[in-house]
Amino acid sequence: MQRIDFLNKIVEKEIGNNIRKIRESIGMTQDTLSTKLQLKGCDITRSAVAKIEVGQRHLYPDEIILIKEILCTDFNSIFFLLFISDSFINLVLKFPNISLNIFFSLIIHLYIFFLYL
Repeated sequence: MQRIDFLNKIVEKEIGNNIRKIRESIGMTQDTLSTKLQLKGCDITRSAVAKIEVGQRHLYPDEIILIKEILCTDFNSIFFLLFISDSFINLVLKFPNISLNIFFSLIIHLYIFFLYL
């Protein structure tokens, strides 16, 4: 179970980091993102956005959908930027017999599964 928790934390950090990179690339502040989320009915503060971006707070599917819309991005950018992350690459290297597609699919499924436990 510790290995699953470890993988889940890595995925949450990386997805949060991707959201931060996308947000910063369009010049949006955390405060602006949280305000736009609130206007769309998502009760989230700037502090919660900061915690999401560093992997300290879970993201729920409705939040991911709204963040995608507000940042004018796609799910690939939120999830698949994992491949350029050093920590993700180091994690993949620990499992040399698994293809990247299978490994990434497994991590996303585990993330979604443990999000709802």
